Amino acid sequence: KLLRCTVGDVFKCLADCPLIVNNDKSGDDYGTVGGNSTTNSTTGGGNNTTGATNTAPPVAQPSAATIAQLTELQTLLSAVNNRFRELETACTLLTPLNAGPMNLSLGNSSHLGQDPHYDKTNLYADMISAYRWSDKMVEYSTLAATYLQQNPLRRSHITPIYVKGRPQRRPPNGHNIGAQQIDIFIGTLQRLLPDLTIEVTRPFGAPTVLKVTIPRVLRAVILLRGLLIEWVVVKGFDETFDDPNFDNSHVKRLRRFPETAAVTANMETERLDIWSESKHEVFRKVSEHANAAMLHYYSPIHCDVAIRTYLNWLKSYANLFSAPCRKCNARLQNFMPPTWRDIRTFEPYHEQCRP
Repeated sequence: KLLRCTVGDVFKCLADCPLIVNNDKSGDDYGTVGGNSTTNSTTGGGNNTTGATNTAPPVAQPSAATIAQLTELQTLLSAVNNRFRELETACTLLTPLNAGPMNLSLGNSSHLGQDPHYDKTNLYADMISAYRWSDKMVEYSTLAATYLQQNPLRRSHITPIYVKGRPQRRPPNGHNIGAQQIDIFIGTLQRLLPDLTIEVTRPFGAPTVLKVTIPRVLRAVILLRGLLIEWVVVKGFDETFDDPNFDNSHVKRLRRFPETAAVTANMETERLDIWSESKHEVFRKVSEHANAAMLHYYSPIHCDVAIRTYLNWLKSYANLFSAPCRKCNARLQNFMPPTWRDIRTFEPYHEQCRP
């Protein structure tokens, strides 16, 4: 681009300087005349050569304007020469597209580089960069797939080194505990927590349902999967967990026959409803807090410690209607007793007063 501009300046200078062209033509005419005179003088013959030679007219001296124009033209021609040298140097530094370890053949898109417009030329350079990045990505992904296929079940092919005597973390098995072990553990909890009444039932098969009763305060149903708590519902002491849609007439007829006692017991357990909420707003709030505490005490590894701590937290509701709020020292706020218990200290708080 610079070379074209410089050449254009040269032609523009020649177009604006007619004196240079006219002087060149006049010089040629003077030379022709002088040459004819010398030839005539020579052919005339004779010893007196000086007398026979015609004197040439004097050459006119160039003016100051002509000299300035010639100097400017000479400067432009030098600039053109320099631009040619720079172009040759830049061409020697160019590398063909198919040079190097990766051969790039972009087909007809390589002609974009011949367009002098800067934006289109930059588009071609971006295309080359994108193709090279794509080739590198394919190469690296192939190598990664090769290494991953060698170790399909390990994070690393290096054998881990464990320190001798270092305790290993136990795998979570709280969800995979037999019914007999659960019954033994619940019997132990009943002896540790005599203020609670815990009844174990299995109306849905493998899942265990605990009916927890705090005398004269509330009743709760806890659904277990193994020893992991999955659902908690709290109701008032005067409420039951019986399904209102259960038909009890068939059970009453079977009770007349002693041999159907086991069937009658199973049918009575099927009437358990663990999804309906309490009709009292106080116990609905307690159910919300109980489910939040269930998530806090969740531990699939130390599930026995988690359920023991949870039942201790639930036992703190024995003074639901008698203990004042720890912060405001009031028993009622918005006609509600302190329904929230601290996770660590088991202290009572109102819903608006909890820390």
